[in-house]
Amino acid sequence: MTEPILLFGVSFDFVLFALTLFGIALFHRHTLVIALAGLAAITAYKLTFTGFNEGTGLVGLGFHLSHEFSLLSNLFLLLTGFALLSRHFEENAIPDESRVAQCLVQNKQQLSPACTSVFNRPRGASVDRQQPARAQTTNY
Repeated sequence: MTEPILLFGVSFDFVLFALTLFGIALFHRHTLVIALAGLAAITAYKLTFTGFNEGTGLVGLGFHLSHEFSLLSNLFLLLTGFALLSRHFEENAIPDESRVAQCLVQNKQQLSPACTSVFNRPRGASVDRQQPARAQTTNY
């Protein structure tokens, strides 16, 4: 492994990573494309200039991936879960205040006394921060 290229005292692969994050923040509608482009740029930099801790070239990349496989697969699954949740929230308009209010009205009889007192409070009324006297307790 050779010495990394430094840009203002910062390793160039970290600069590429920062640029990838900046690109994702700026163009958040194209996160996958930008993330893959950043991955390709960092991998190309490592293959061409510095190598990996496990070695240089494609062999070093292979050993590096085998060493990091568990971490990368967990990260991939975590990000996939976040993407699915995000899509679900967007498609179902969560939080949609009018839909939540409509659901509360339809299920008002099932609300606890504490929730009912908040729900029946006039709009704009100040919130009493003390616990209501008849609040239900939940045992877990």
